[in-house]
Amino acid sequence: MTVVLHSPGGSARAAYRMARFLQGYCGGFVTIVPSFAKSAATLWALGSERIIMGDFAELGPLDVQVDDADREKQMSALEMVQSVERLHAEALRAIDGQMALWAQRSQKKLEFLLPLASHFVAELMAPLFEKIDAVQFTTMARQLKVGQDYAERLMAPRYTPQRAGQVASQLTEAYSDHGFIIDREEAIGIGIECEAPTGTLAPIVDVLSCMMPDDERLLGILRREGPGNETKA
Repeated sequence: MTVVLHSPGGSARAAYRMARFLQGYCGGFVTIVPSFAKSAATLWALGSERIIMGDFAELGPLDVQVDDADREKQMSALEMVQSVERLHAEALRAIDGQMALWAQRSQKKLEFLLPLASHFVAELMAPLFEKIDAVQFTTMARQLKVGQDYAERLMAPRYTPQRAGQVASQLTEAYSDHGFIIDREEAIGIGIECEAPTGTLAPIVDVLSCMMPDDERLLGILRREGPGNETKA
Protein backbone atom coordinates (compact mmCIF):
# COMPACT_ATOMS: atom_id res chain seq x y z
CA MET A 1 0.00 0.00 0.00
CA THR A 2 1.21 3.50 -0.86
CA VAL A 3 0.07 6.71 0.83
CA VAL A 4 0.71 10.20 -0.53
CA LEU A 5 0.67 12.32 2.61
CA HIS A 6 0.26 16.08 2.87
CA SER A 7 -0.80 17.41 6.26
CA PRO A 8 0.11 20.00 8.92
CA GLY A 9 -0.76 17.44 11.59
CA GLY A 10 -3.65 16.85 13.95
CA SER A 11 -4.46 14.20 16.52
CA ALA A 12 -1.50 12.03 17.52
CA ARG A 13 -3.93 9.39 18.73
CA ALA A 14 -5.69 9.25 15.36
CA ALA A 15 -2.40 9.13 13.45
CA TYR A 16 -1.17 6.30 15.64
CA ARG A 17 -4.38 4.31 15.24
CA MET A 18 -4.40 4.68 11.44
CA ALA A 19 -0.73 3.75 11.08
CA ARG A 20 -1.14 0.72 13.36
CA PHE A 21 -4.18 -0.37 11.36
CA LEU A 22 -2.27 -0.20 8.09
CA GLN A 23 0.67 -2.05 9.60
CA GLY A 24 -1.61 -4.89 10.64
CA TYR A 25 -4.13 -4.92 7.76
CA CYS A 26 -1.68 -4.45 4.90
CA GLY A 27 1.45 -5.82 6.48
CA GLY A 28 3.10 -2.45 5.98
CA PHE A 29 2.82 0.66 3.81
CA VAL A 30 4.92 3.23 1.97
CA THR A 31 4.55 6.96 2.63
CA ILE A 32 5.37 9.55 -0.03
CA VAL A 33 5.82 13.13 1.22
CA PRO A 34 5.90 15.58 -1.71
CA SER A 35 5.64 18.76 0.40
CA PHE A 36 5.09 18.45 4.14
CA ALA A 37 3.88 15.98 6.74
CA LYS A 38 4.21 17.75 10.08
CA SER A 39 3.55 16.83 13.69
CA ALA A 40 1.02 13.95 13.84
CA ALA A 41 1.59 13.32 10.12
CA THR A 42 5.26 12.75 10.93
CA LEU A 43 4.13 10.25 13.55
CA TRP A 44 2.10 8.44 10.87
CA ALA A 45 5.11 8.37 8.53
CA LEU A 46 7.30 6.75 11.19
CA GLY A 47 5.15 3.65 10.92
CA SER A 48 5.96 3.24 7.22
CA GLU A 49 8.13 0.57 5.67
CA ARG A 50 9.60 3.31 3.48
CA ILE A 51 9.43 7.10 3.68
CA ILE A 52 10.00 8.78 0.33
CA MET A 53 10.60 12.52 0.66
CA GLY A 54 10.74 14.97 -2.23
CA ASP A 55 13.47 17.57 -2.53
CA PHE A 56 11.33 20.18 -0.77
CA ALA A 57 9.54 17.81 1.61
CA GLU A 58 9.63 18.29 5.33
CA LEU A 59 8.67 16.45 8.48
CA GLY A 60 8.24 18.12 11.87
CA PRO A 61 8.85 17.71 15.61
CA LEU A 62 6.48 15.64 17.76
CA ASP A 63 6.19 17.99 20.74
CA VAL A 64 2.51 17.85 21.68
CA GLN A 65 0.45 21.03 21.25
CA VAL A 66 -2.01 21.88 24.03
CA ASP A 67 -4.54 24.66 24.50
CA ASP A 68 -3.40 27.56 26.68
CA ALA A 69 -6.53 29.20 28.09
CA ASP A 70 -4.64 32.21 29.49
CA ARG A 71 -3.01 33.13 26.19
CA GLU A 72 -5.96 31.86 24.11
CA LYS A 73 -3.74 29.88 21.76
CA GLN A 74 -1.95 26.60 21.51
CA MET A 75 1.44 26.05 23.08
CA SER A 76 3.95 23.24 23.05
CA ALA A 77 4.04 20.97 26.08
CA LEU A 78 7.79 21.22 25.69
CA GLU A 79 7.66 24.91 26.70
CA MET A 80 6.65 24.04 30.26
CA VAL A 81 9.11 21.16 30.58
CA GLN A 82 12.02 23.10 29.11
CA SER A 83 11.27 26.17 31.22
CA VAL A 84 11.84 24.13 34.38
CA GLU A 85 15.01 22.62 32.94
CA ARG A 86 16.23 26.08 31.98
CA LEU A 87 15.57 27.47 35.46
CA HIS A 88 17.46 24.55 36.99
CA ALA A 89 20.43 25.13 34.66
CA GLU A 90 20.42 28.86 35.39
CA ALA A 91 20.35 28.23 39.14
CA LEU A 92 23.41 25.97 38.91
CA ARG A 93 25.22 28.50 36.75
CA ALA A 94 24.38 31.28 39.21
CA ILE A 95 25.86 29.25 42.08
CA ASP A 96 29.04 28.68 40.11
CA GLY A 97 29.23 32.38 39.29
CA GLN A 98 28.72 33.50 42.86
CA MET A 99 31.24 30.98 44.17
CA ALA A 100 33.89 32.18 41.72
CA LEU A 101 33.19 35.85 42.47
CA TRP A 102 33.18 35.51 46.25
CA ALA A 103 36.23 33.22 46.26
CA GLN A 104 38.19 35.83 44.32
CA ARG A 105 37.11 38.72 46.51
CA SER A 106 37.10 37.12 49.97
CA GLN A 107 39.80 34.44 49.66
CA LYS A 108 37.52 32.17 51.71
CA LYS A 109 37.46 28.40 51.26
CA LEU A 110 34.80 26.78 49.09
CA GLU A 111 33.36 24.90 52.07
CA PHE A 112 32.54 28.23 53.64
CA LEU A 113 31.22 29.88 50.48
CA LEU A 114 29.02 27.07 49.12
CA PRO A 115 26.21 27.36 51.73
CA LEU A 116 26.17 31.14 51.31
CA ALA A 117 26.03 30.96 47.51
CA SER A 118 23.34 28.26 47.60
CA HIS A 119 21.17 30.31 49.95
CA PHE A 120 21.65 33.46 47.88
CA VAL A 121 20.64 31.74 44.62
CA ALA A 122 17.74 29.93 46.29
CA GLU A 123 16.31 33.25 47.47
CA LEU A 124 16.89 34.75 44.03
CA MET A 125 15.19 31.93 42.09
CA ALA A 126 12.39 31.18 44.55
CA PRO A 127 9.84 33.61 43.01
CA LEU A 128 10.31 31.98 39.61
CA PHE A 129 10.03 28.40 40.85
CA GLU A 130 6.95 29.29 42.91
CA LYS A 131 5.11 30.15 39.69
CA ILE A 132 5.45 26.59 38.43
CA ASP A 133 2.29 24.50 38.71
CA ALA A 134 3.54 21.03 39.66
CA VAL A 135 0.38 19.32 38.41
CA GLN A 136 0.51 21.13 35.07
CA PHE A 137 4.22 20.37 34.73
CA THR A 138 3.56 16.66 35.30
CA THR A 139 0.68 16.71 32.81
CA MET A 140 2.85 18.33 30.13
CA ALA A 141 5.68 15.88 30.73
CA ARG A 142 3.26 12.97 30.38
CA GLN A 143 1.85 14.42 27.14
CA LEU A 144 5.35 14.51 25.66
CA LYS A 145 5.96 10.95 26.81
CA VAL A 146 2.78 9.80 25.05
CA GLY A 147 4.04 11.14 21.72
CA GLN A 148 7.41 9.53 22.27
CA ASP A 149 5.85 6.17 23.18
CA TYR A 150 3.62 6.24 20.08
CA ALA A 151 6.64 6.92 17.87
CA GLU A 152 8.69 4.11 19.41
CA ARG A 153 5.89 1.59 18.94
CA LEU A 154 5.32 2.56 15.32
CA MET A 155 9.03 2.21 14.56
CA ALA A 156 9.36 -1.13 16.35
CA PRO A 157 8.95 -3.32 13.21
CA ARG A 158 11.96 -1.72 11.46
CA TYR A 159 14.16 -0.12 14.13
CA THR A 160 16.04 -1.52 17.10
CA PRO A 161 14.58 -0.41 20.46
CA GLN A 162 17.64 1.76 21.09
CA ARG A 163 17.45 3.53 17.75
CA ALA A 164 13.68 3.99 17.95
CA GLY A 165 14.11 5.55 21.38
CA GLN A 166 16.80 7.91 20.12
CA VAL A 167 14.75 9.07 17.13
CA ALA A 168 11.60 9.53 19.23
CA SER A 169 13.53 11.48 21.85
CA GLN A 170 15.02 13.77 19.21
CA LEU A 171 11.63 14.47 17.66
CA THR A 172 9.94 15.25 20.97
CA GLU A 173 12.67 17.15 22.80
CA ALA A 174 15.46 18.42 20.54
CA TYR A 175 13.81 21.08 18.39
CA SER A 176 13.30 24.71 19.39
CA ASP A 177 10.03 25.24 17.53
CA HIS A 178 7.05 23.10 16.57
CA GLY A 179 7.31 24.33 13.00
CA PHE A 180 10.99 23.46 12.69
CA ILE A 181 11.80 22.12 9.23
CA ILE A 182 13.08 18.56 9.19
CA ASP A 183 14.09 18.01 5.58
CA ARG A 184 15.37 14.77 4.14
CA GLU A 185 18.98 15.39 5.14
CA GLU A 186 17.99 16.38 8.67
CA ALA A 187 15.71 13.36 9.00
CA ILE A 188 18.49 10.99 7.96
CA GLY A 189 20.85 12.75 10.35
CA ILE A 190 18.66 11.99 13.38
CA GLY A 191 18.24 8.36 12.36
CA ILE A 192 15.00 8.28 10.37
CA GLU A 193 15.13 5.89 7.42
CA CYS A 194 13.96 7.91 4.43
CA GLU A 195 14.95 8.24 0.78
CA ALA A 196 14.64 10.43 -2.29
CA PRO A 197 12.25 9.45 -5.08
CA THR A 198 13.98 7.78 -8.00
CA GLY A 199 13.17 6.71 -11.54
CA THR A 200 9.76 7.58 -12.90
CA LEU A 201 8.56 8.49 -9.39
CA ALA A 202 10.89 11.51 -9.10
CA PRO A 203 9.14 13.81 -11.61
CA ILE A 204 5.73 12.78 -10.27
CA VAL A 205 6.73 13.80 -6.73
CA ASP A 206 8.08 17.09 -8.08
CA VAL A 207 4.74 17.85 -9.74
CA LEU A 208 2.81 16.84 -6.63
CA SER A 209 4.94 19.15 -4.46
CA CYS A 210 3.75 22.10 -6.57
CA MET A 211 0.11 20.98 -6.42
CA MET A 212 -0.12 20.52 -2.66
CA PRO A 213 -2.40 23.10 -0.97
CA ASP A 214 -1.10 25.13 1.96
CA ASP A 215 -4.24 24.69 4.07
CA GLU A 216 -5.20 21.85 6.37
CA ARG A 217 -6.48 19.38 3.82
CA LEU A 218 -5.06 15.90 3.53
CA LEU A 219 -4.38 14.36 0.14
CA GLY A 220 -3.78 10.67 0.02
CA ILE A 221 -3.81 7.72 -2.33
CA LEU A 222 -4.27 4.31 -0.77
CA ARG A 223 -3.36 1.50 -3.13
CA ARG A 224 -3.25 -2.24 -2.61
CA GLU A 225 -1.36 -4.45 -5.04
CA GLY A 226 -3.38 -5.61 -8.04
CA PRO A 227 -5.58 -3.89 -10.67
CA GLY A 228 -8.82 -2.24 -9.63
CA ASN A 229 -7.86 -1.95 -5.97
CA GLU A 230 -7.22 1.79 -5.70
CA THR A 231 -9.10 4.06 -3.34
CA LYS A 232 -8.58 7.83 -3.24
CA ALA A 233 -9.28 10.08 -0.27
